[in-house]
Amino acid sequence: ETLGGDSALCVAAAWLPESAHAQIFSVAQPELPAINNLEQLVLGEPPSFLLFATPEFPTPKLLGTLDAVFPAAPKVGAVADSAHAEVEDAQVFGAGRVLTSGAVG
Repeated sequence: ETLGGDSALCVAAAWLPESAHAQIFSVAQPELPAINNLEQLVLGEPPSFLLFATPEFPTPKLLGTLDAVFPAAPKVGAVADSAHAEVEDAQVFGAGRVLTSGAVG
């Protein structure tokens, strides 16, 4: 989000129980992960997904792939956007990557 035309940053944080495991991944457009690569992301059962994507990323396609592999897994997230800037200015950060077109989870 932008405030008064200035750039802004949104940070998400969560407290996980000791039994939980987190695995961070990033997907750059147009590469979408193969189903067998997605299965390797899951460290424990049942998985849950927290996703952040840029506006032009094909999020419905990624969600469809995740639904095919993990149909019962909850999937929540947001789209990075900037109301007063060009769409290309939106970025997501994760797994050691900065993406102007992609998603992180």
